[in-house]
Amino acid sequence: MIYLDTSAWVKLHLLEPDSNEVQEMISSQADPLPIWELQEMELTNALRLKVFWGGISEADSDRQLALFEQRKQKGHCYSPTFPRNSTISFMVHARLLPPICCLVTLISKPLIFPSGFSNM
Repeated sequence: MIYLDTSAWVKLHLLEPDSNEVQEMISSQADPLPIWELQEMELTNALRLKVFWGGISEADSDRQLALFEQRKQKGHCYSPTFPRNSTISFMVHARLLPPICCLVTLISKPLIFPSGFSNM
């Protein structure tokens, strides 16, 4: 299984430096890609920010968000579930994330966690 940070998700939807590398990496495996709820919000915000900066049009942003939803419906990616009915649910959720996920905004290259990655 491969875990992508938000910058890699953006590179799947927009042609940017390293977009081809990200595409090649995910093409090499058949598992659906996990995307956390927070990453979905970050992807939406990143595309809207590209509109604000004039990098893409609002229509392009809407098309890419619709494409993402289609990929989700087809099972190409999914949102992992975690228990939400206890006070420790956030801690459980945080434990499921690779530990470097909190640092992705500090790194310019997309982070891709290949199969066999362990957060232990």
